[in-house]
Amino acid sequence: MKYDSFKIVGTGGAGSRIVDAAAENSDFIPYAIDTDLHALSSLKCSETICIGSNRFSGIGTNGDMASAQMAADEDTEALARIISDASLLFIVFGLGGGAGSGIAVSLANAAHKASIPTVIFGLSPFSFEGVERDRRASKAIYAVQKTGAVYAICPNDELCGTESNPTIKFSEAMNIAGRKMAEGISMLRNIAMHPGYIRIDPAAIVSTVKKSSGQFFFGTASAYGADRANEAAQNLKKGLSAALPQTGAALIGICGGDDLRLSEIATVMAGITSAVSHGTEIKMGTVVSGKENTQITVSAMLFRSWKDSLGGIAECQEGGGTTIDAAARSAHAAQHMIPGRFNGTRSAVAGGEQLDIPTYIRRGIHIDSVR
Repeated sequence: MKYDSFKIVGTGGAGSRIVDAAAENSDFIPYAIDTDLHALSSLKCSETICIGSNRFSGIGTNGDMASAQMAADEDTEALARIISDASLLFIVFGLGGGAGSGIAVSLANAAHKASIPTVIFGLSPFSFEGVERDRRASKAIYAVQKTGAVYAICPNDELCGTESNPTIKFSEAMNIAGRKMAEGISMLRNIAMHPGYIRIDPAAIVSTVKKSSGQFFFGTASAYGADRANEAAQNLKKGLSAALPQTGAALIGICGGDDLRLSEIATVMAGITSAVSHGTEIKMGTVVSGKENTQITVSAMLFRSWKDSLGGIAECQEGGGTTIDAAARSAHAAQHMIPGRFNGTRSAVAGGEQLDIPTYIRRGIHIDSVR
């Protein structure tokens, strides 16, 4: 599998700006698709595609998601060119607008028809943007859910830290949000393309996405100083505190400079694994920048609904719930149930063990015969 078959696409104004920022000082070229020709002309690192010229004359859609989707559906050549040799597709866009949402849904539908696994990042509007933006965002989320892609909803308020720092300048807040999203969308490609001590095989990344479904959770955290590994892990856990106990599978990326130590990697992973259910499937990779860097950045994608290796769906519930290992053991035990009075009934399962089967059989305990 080729690394460059991971395609990163930004749709609309917000999505295009974010992928363009992600490509700065990198060796990949993302795609930026919009109806606004002027907005596309300001991008520096992306291959730009302007669609819907007949409908919108090179300007925005005025929040009309349906028209943007129809324009994208009509431009099948452009969409086909993007996904033609993709093994994994990332789409980034801002919720609440028109062009970004419509184009993202059209592209995700095209990828689904071509059996290309797709990961979508949607940025929800700021809290001050009003009811209409929220309504359009909700409509876009519903449309995204129907595409079959896995998706994350990233609130702008949380990315920008407006609650913890209410005096932050708007331009600074937007830069922070864009930078955090850029780090997240480039994480998986970087840990495959530019691995440090530990590499995740690209095929394993694709497999993880294929096995998951519905909404996933995304977070990123950075820290400096002597205790940077522990601080980054704790900050990440704080931002994902509600999602971690419900995680069925996780992709973790740890980025640092030449001074990144194995002990720091171990510290980060210990902090994360302590917060997830036992048996959660975790894939982790590192990226070393090639120069000394006082910062460590940890990014995570947490998948809740997961298809285990035996083909069953495990969805972790609040408070730990079913783990990956537990789901697999349950499915395996169900295939080897002892026939009798339990046939046709639902087995009692706890911790992945079939309670209808005697303990000594479940756990393989040998009992000497008593004479």
